Amino acid sequence: MRLLLATWTAVVFTVAAAGCSTASTDRGTPAAPPSPEPSPAPSKFVLLDITIADGTVTPADTELHATAGQPIVVRVHTDEYDDLAIGSDPELRFGIDPRVDGPQVLQFTVDAPGTVSAKLLRQSGCPSRCEYTPERDIAVATIDVGPAPAQPTPEPLDTTGTRVPCELLTPALARQFAGADVQQQPSGDTVCTYTGATRSVSVSVNPLPTNPDAPVNHFSVIRPENQIPGVEYQAYWFAAASSVVVVKDGLLLEFRVSDNPMLPRAQIVQHRKAEDIRLADQIVPRVA
Repeated sequence: MRLLLATWTAVVFTVAAAGCSTASTDRGTPAAPPSPEPSPAPSKFVLLDITIADGTVTPADTELHATAGQPIVVRVHTDEYDDLAIGSDPELRFGIDPRVDGPQVLQFTVDAPGTVSAKLLRQSGCPSRCEYTPERDIAVATIDVGPAPAQPTPEPLDTTGTRVPCELLTPALARQFAGADVQQQPSGDTVCTYTGATRSVSVSVNPLPTNPDAPVNHFSVIRPENQIPGVEYQAYWFAAASSVVVVKDGLLLEFRVSDNPMLPRAQIVQHRKAEDIRLADQIVPRVA
């Protein structure tokens, strides 16, 4: 089980292995006031609110419940110098300082089920020369970390053979390439297009044209220098890599994944080209 630190707004920050301790600590001038404390949605984090005032620590030996990967936020208001120890193997140790203006906030997650303790290591003689006083240590909380909620099973992709564009480019597949908000756009029988807020994806299926004025022939797309190596089908770059065209069984298939708005051709980036090929990889075997 690992403790994963996200943020700590405080004066002193040290990470010590389990069982390690320091006989004394010199406290320097406090840093600038911490940045505003995190405020995640209440349903998404667990809060441990610690107050140290006039020698009294609240809460003491309380129990909290979290799930693996869920943010745990510790917020400390204090009028004395102490250390806060989280966990044991390894132990995260944080110096808390009353001179800081406002609460000191720690946020961390635990990556596996188990039990995590929060313990206040009391000190005296601060700020000039701090001495630990273990007899005054207080167990603040025990955090019971349960398993993370099960993730929903991804929607299975259709593997049925077809040559109808909107049967090849299913809604589930469109969401993979253009985002969860995609909407199918009106189109003819030979093309299927989905558009989201930032991306679009389209597939077209047509008979392989013989007319020399057809774009694929006019621009001499189907030639060896345009062929895409390393794929198991006959594929070519069209229009400076703005889309992929595939020749199969007398059909011309075209695949395009693009940004909204579409970038100028000179700005087409390598990963977009790779996504056109990845889209073709999933559809070409199903064309029948």
